[in-house]
Amino acid sequence: MTTRDNRHPKPSLYHNLATTIVISVIVIMASYSGYRYLVIKESVIEQMKQRSQLTLNALQLNMAPLLEAYAIHEYEQLLETEIKQQHHFALIVEDFNMGQLLGKTAYMTGKMATTDGSLTDYDPDSLPQQRALQAIYYQQSLPIHSPSDDTLLARITIYIDDNALNRELQQLIMQHLVISIALTLLLIATLFASIRRIVFAPLSGIIDYISNSGEGGVPQQAIPEQKYREIALLASAMNQMVDSIKASKDELQHQHQQLLKNESQLRQKSIELSQLNETLEERVEQRTQELSAANQELELLITTLKKTQNELIEAEKMASLGGLVAGIAHEINTPIGVGLTGMSHFDEEIQQLKLKYEQGELEEHDFKEFLDTSAELSRTILASLHRAADQVRSFKRIAVDQSHTEIQTFSLKEYVDEVLLSLRNRLKQTQHQIKLEIDPKLEMTSDPGSISQVITNLITNSLLHGFEPHQWGEITLSAKPAQSPQQLEITYRDNGKGIAPQHRNKIFEPFFTTRRNSGGTGLGLNIIYNVVTQRLKGTIKVSHPEQGGVEFRLVLPQTLTPKPEQLPDM
Repeated sequence: MTTRDNRHPKPSLYHNLATTIVISVIVIMASYSGYRYLVIKESVIEQMKQRSQLTLNALQLNMAPLLEAYAIHEYEQLLETEIKQQHHFALIVEDFNMGQLLGKTAYMTGKMATTDGSLTDYDPDSLPQQRALQAIYYQQSLPIHSPSDDTLLARITIYIDDNALNRELQQLIMQHLVISIALTLLLIATLFASIRRIVFAPLSGIIDYISNSGEGGVPQQAIPEQKYREIALLASAMNQMVDSIKASKDELQHQHQQLLKNESQLRQKSIELSQLNETLEERVEQRTQELSAANQELELLITTLKKTQNELIEAEKMASLGGLVAGIAHEINTPIGVGLTGMSHFDEEIQQLKLKYEQGELEEHDFKEFLDTSAELSRTILASLHRAADQVRSFKRIAVDQSHTEIQTFSLKEYVDEVLLSLRNRLKQTQHQIKLEIDPKLEMTSDPGSISQVITNLITNSLLHGFEPHQWGEITLSAKPAQSPQQLEITYRDNGKGIAPQHRNKIFEPFFTTRRNSGGTGLGLNIIYNVVTQRLKGTIKVSHPEQGGVEFRLVLPQTLTPKPEQLPDM
């Protein structure tokens, strides 16, 4: 036991207690000294302010007759005397009486102390003097009125630096510091002597009695009675512990014999337990095989579910493309109908012109009228055909982009315009307005088909879930560079009825919809989430503005660089 104690020496209670006492006394005295410093400082500052007030009051009384008499030299002598006697930094006078005589607001004069202890005249145009006055510790002003008619003659300002304050504080602090150190040392010495006599001397006696042990490390003698109650309680507890150890030693010998007897019984139980473990291992192996078979069935079921989900997603894409075809067909039908009508009219005009020509009734004004009508009809037909061609070209690009994954560089504004053109037939059936806030010069190198799919599904989701029938609404789509480099931030928001709080955590889950009875599949936002995070390598977050509606914030890489085979075909 002695060897172990020497190998791992314990910290000394006396040293720890002494350190605690020293630190505590020092902290207490330091706190008290800090408090006394603040009190002394406030007292010195207050005395300084009182002295400055007395100086101003004296100057106010003595300078009034001099100001009325325009005796500048005399009151400057008075200022100089005050500064030398009271050790002020500066006394500045704004002489309104002299200023009125000179045609100015005030005549500025005064005296200032320099670094070498001499005095200099105040110059209001001197930048060093102005900087010195701005950095002054304390200043106070007092007006001077005429004793006869209470007219404002001047204003005097006293400036006091902190040099005198610091000197007085240092002197008082040194006196207090010497007293504090003496009290601290006296208090520490008194505490040390008292603790050693009251606590550690009796403890050393107890340790000596305990160390006098016989065979087995049990003390041979009991600890005598102690003077102080706490030490006496400790000695009594130690004596009781020694008696308990002796009784426990006898009990331990008895238990040792009982332990030997139980050991043979334990061996028998161990044999029985070994046999039970063998039976348990057989059962565990059987359960493991059953669990493995169940896992295989579960993996097959998961594979089937994923396949079904992909088929549903593909069906959703084809349904979206079918809706696009129907809308484009309706849009193309209008300009083609206008073209057919124009061609029919054109044919009638030709037949009438031919008839007049054959009957010999064709006149010059008839031919001019035919030419004017022909020109107008050709312009109308050409405009309608151009419009139909634009619709076909837009549909072709959108359809090809949605059915193939290909990275291209394109103008985001132009491509969004084409997507909205393909949706115009559906948007015309509503009263909603779509606002674009996209720089025409903003370009992306990405998968345009995925961009089209995301925008189409967002608009479709707003039309289906965000607005009530016949309700006017506004959809805003904006894009700008994100805070992260080489990233674009696309924000989509509508001012519809928003998303119910109980549904907000589920909107990106597959097959979740609140319009299942109205044809909703619950795949729109799930497709958007998968396209953004997997195919476009971006992020999407939804928020709910206080004014209502919903806002989707997409952060996408401006240049998408993965290989084509790495892009998932959703």
